[in-house]
Amino acid sequence: MKTFPIKKYALYGGGVTICTLIVVVLVFVDFQGENDTINEIPPWLEESEETELEEEAADGVLVVDVKGMVASPGVYELEVGSRLFEAIEKAGGFTDSANREAVNLALRLEDEMVVYVPKEGEDEGAGPVLAVEMNETDHEDTININEATEADLLTLQGIGPSKAAAIIGYREENGSFATVEELMNVSGIGEKTFEALEPLIRVK
Repeated sequence: MKTFPIKKYALYGGGVTICTLIVVVLVFVDFQGENDTINEIPPWLEESEETELEEEAADGVLVVDVKGMVASPGVYELEVGSRLFEAIEKAGGFTDSANREAVNLALRLEDEMVVYVPKEGEDEGAGPVLAVEMNETDHEDTININEATEADLLTLQGIGPSKAAAIIGYREENGSFATVEELMNVSGIGEKTFEALEPLIRVK
């Protein structure tokens, strides 16, 4: 009968067991490290999320410029979806001389609008005028009064057929407008009407 060197095999078995335990421990530690890395949120991602939240909060507010026959003309912040009557309330309400019949109180407001409330007896169609303020370089939504046809001019709130004809007649008689302010030289266009039209027009 053969005899096996028990002591020798016991040493081998113990060595294998120890090696296996070491490998298991190393794998477990490495796995835990990966989990910690995954659970950590990079600082840049946190900043990005904060910025998005701030932008979402800002998107809930619109700013309008209220002019004309209101108690306290000025720039006011309102919630997105607000109507014209809310802007007028913010501005202290109508004055006694306001032409209330000319105002659509249910009109929905948009950011950067100019709201103009005309007075009683003011030029027909003078307001209210609401428009998006433009930078000097933003021409997409403004009318070039030196090139505008009658149809183009009629798209401007406050300009009816008679005023459109007067603008074209003035242009034909005197040449191109040098500045938008020159529009006040046209018969029927006073300072208040011009103030409402100014954000909507250009000469170049």
